[in-house]
Amino acid sequence: MITMSKLFILGATGHLGGLTVKHLLNQGVNPKDIVAVVRDTNKSSDLEKLGLEIRLGDYDQKDFSPAVFEGADKLLFISSPSFDNTHRIKQHATVVEAARDANVKHIIYTGLAYPDRHNTPLAYVHSATEAAIKSSGIPYTILRNTFYMEYFLVKAEMERAIASGTLLTASNGEMLNLVSRNDFALAAAIVLTTEGHENTIYELTYPVAYSYEDIARILSKLSGKQITHQDVAIEQLKAHLLETGLTPEQLLYDSSAFQPAFANGWASVTSDSLVNLIGRNNLTTIEEAVRKLL
Repeated sequence: MITMSKLFILGATGHLGGLTVKHLLNQGVNPKDIVAVVRDTNKSSDLEKLGLEIRLGDYDQKDFSPAVFEGADKLLFISSPSFDNTHRIKQHATVVEAARDANVKHIIYTGLAYPDRHNTPLAYVHSATEAAIKSSGIPYTILRNTFYMEYFLVKAEMERAIASGTLLTASNGEMLNLVSRNDFALAAAIVLTTEGHENTIYELTYPVAYSYEDIARILSKLSGKQITHQDVAIEQLKAHLLETGLTPEQLLYDSSAFQPAFANGWASVTSDSLVNLIGRNNLTTIEEAVRKLL
């Protein structure tokens, strides 16, 4: 078992944080060297059973104390799940200020790939957080993650396509760039347990861009049914989904709602940083992800 510096995981009870902890333990990190900083201790019992130290750290509280991060050699700062982007920036600033005052030695932040090319408010959240981290003087690593496969390659959408024979999207013919959450977690675990990543920004993307045409071909192969791709206006797609039975509330969180974010070419830009960190053999392919859904 590896004995090393103290690794703090902010957001350890979430999907990405939990997977990162799993990879750290698989790498032989001593559970006693991992500190899970959580906002709700009722959700941390499984981590506690693994031998991790649990610290309560709710960055929505005005009295959020730097003591939460006391003793941290490396802090994995997983971005807040809040949907209020302005509030999210405030939350992130609270975390960075506390990390600075606690003399955290190295902060690793999960941001957004190529934020300067992204045309949604989400980009401002991550750019503002990156600026706060750099202003703190703490050595940093920014893991700029592209979007999760799990949010865009979803079972309901794949089943709709198989049932109708058409994969209907509003991507404006632009390319995709999605990565499995597990692959991001492995990259974070590797940065936490290896040296040479200080003051570095990694654009973590799939190594090549692909299209919904590619996904339709994969669906055809795996389902044994011919699936074609049809690109339509977002209004037409929304109307179609409402006709299939989705409520307006469900439509807000359907994977299709985010497809126009790809329409400016943001997702067509790729990098080898992820493959270089985790190794090509560990990369989850698009076909593997779709096969798992089906």
